[in-house]
Amino acid sequence: MTFLRPHSMKRVIITGPLKYRTQVIKELYTQRALHIIEHKDVSKVDIGDPHTSAEQISQSLVKVRALKSLFGLNGNHTGSKTHTLGAHWQGELSEIQETARKLEEELQQIETDFALLDAEKRELLLLKNFPITLDVLSTYQSIDHMFGTLNKSGLQKVQKKLSSKTDRYSITAVDTGSDILVLLFIEKSHAPFLHDLLKPTGFQPIQFKALHFEPITPLERISQIKDREIALHSQKKLLAQQLQNLGKLKGDFLIVLETKLDEEMKKAELPLKIAETKNTFIISGWIPAEKDLLIERRMSEVTVGKAHLRIMEPDHSDKVPVKLENPKATNSFEFFLDLYAMPNYTELDPTFFIFLMFPLFFGFMLGDIGYGLVAFIIFFMLKRFMASARKFANVLMLSSISSIFFGALFGEFFGFEEIAGRELPHLLSRAHQINELLYISVAIGVIHVNLGYILGFWNELKEHGFFTAVCAKGGWIVVEGGIVITALSFYHVLLLQLWVGILIACVGMIMLLKGEGMRGIIELPGLFSNVLSYARLMAIGLSSVILAVIINEQSELMIHKGGIFVVIGILILLIGHTINIVLGIVGAFLHSLRLQYVEFFSKFFHGGAPKYVPFGKTE
Repeated sequence: MTFLRPHSMKRVIITGPLKYRTQVIKELYTQRALHIIEHKDVSKVDIGDPHTSAEQISQSLVKVRALKSLFGLNGNHTGSKTHTLGAHWQGELSEIQETARKLEEELQQIETDFALLDAEKRELLLLKNFPITLDVLSTYQSIDHMFGTLNKSGLQKVQKKLSSKTDRYSITAVDTGSDILVLLFIEKSHAPFLHDLLKPTGFQPIQFKALHFEPITPLERISQIKDREIALHSQKKLLAQQLQNLGKLKGDFLIVLETKLDEEMKKAELPLKIAETKNTFIISGWIPAEKDLLIERRMSEVTVGKAHLRIMEPDHSDKVPVKLENPKATNSFEFFLDLYAMPNYTELDPTFFIFLMFPLFFGFMLGDIGYGLVAFIIFFMLKRFMASARKFANVLMLSSISSIFFGALFGEFFGFEEIAGRELPHLLSRAHQINELLYISVAIGVIHVNLGYILGFWNELKEHGFFTAVCAKGGWIVVEGGIVITALSFYHVLLLQLWVGILIACVGMIMLLKGEGMRGIIELPGLFSNVLSYARLMAIGLSSVILAVIINEQSELMIHKGGIFVVIGILILLIGHTINIVLGIVGAFLHSLRLQYVEFFSKFFHGGAPKYVPFGKTE
């Protein structure tokens, strides 16, 4: 079964004259087969120089992405797949950029105008109750003025002392509730006296920075500002619409151009990842094994037979990039390896086993026909409206079907075991057969953990040979067998002496010591905790069904009271089950994931290989 192993790969080193470098890079990009190994040892051979067009392409790419961001475009713009670029795309790009720049500058100027008007309006609101025109606040040769806040007692003191000094002044006060706004006019010859007088009174001066000193009242100017703001809003809306229309008109062009420039940028920058001498280039990487003859033939054609290819089988020490190769039915479960790590090239690919066990665990914990149906609908809609979450949605749709299946086995529909007075058919009642549920959970754990040891045996066989595989992984199974025989002998199920089982367990420990060293002995207690960890299959499912039963009972209690309590009962039912479904989905997902990563993977999986990423156009 080839899908249990990563795709077969070969190492390739391409050497050729420097003058053919560009043609080779273009062909490799077209073939999309070579996973490039970046050259880093510059002490022996230098890295190459990027193509002369790299800087210009980079500048154009920055412009395109800035315009896409400005227009709010995404990669699925209508018509982008059928749009073709004209020969004069650079001129078109510059024209779009210039038009967009002008529109953006006008919009920025409008925002500046709004800010200035707002600042002026705030100052005018302080003056709106003063019977003045704004021009009286401008600078005069013989008159000085001050504006600010003052408390009532301070105002009386100022008036009293000013009256004793001069009668050539004017004070206008407006009570704001907390303070008094005061506008004072006085001859400049008495201004120093006024300043000294105001210091101990708590006077807080207010400076006008945005006012226009025109011969109109504050209220008239506020009315003018409101009219101006209405005009600016209309102008802003028009400019924004023009910008949006430009984005719609040129969106396909920009998306296609970005894709094209991105392709050219990858080609132009590839020399930074390869080795070069004065006259030669060297490209190193990995290709799928079946592509070796094709790559060899195409390199010979584009270099007129001047390129030399060295194709090799992977060595034991090579860090081979991994390309997973799973059937369509199971490849969505590669999602879990993307989250965790790629298997090493010599390891088994665990995707198929996750496909078998993850939905089983999920369904066992969320085992309810109603909850499974709701979950399926949620993830079906997620898949339909969010293409990027396709694999995740596929996994949970299958897991939801598993929930429906287990719901039928448990005879549960939204926590109800009876509908219309009839008991739902079931093989096992989670609410009443807790012990049986626990035994099944632990039994699943024993099977799953030992499956991990069997897979580990295969990995060890490939990596270190038969003897190490038998000791390192077979030792665990022998220890388990010894423990089981000892327990069965103790309870007289088997007519054997206790020492037989103990001896078998000791043999298993010796095997572990030989295969895994002291680490295997130290991890022996972990075997029991790993198996018991599967009791969560029972515990999570039980908590979900108990919560569902409580929700149903409380809802029924309210509905039977009648009146407004019927509405309350229905709300309890809807809100309660919604929360329980969310908790059930999250809990089942996380705990199923833990059983894969911790209890299962720890028995055989090392991982850490780089993912196969071929140089070429992204699919």
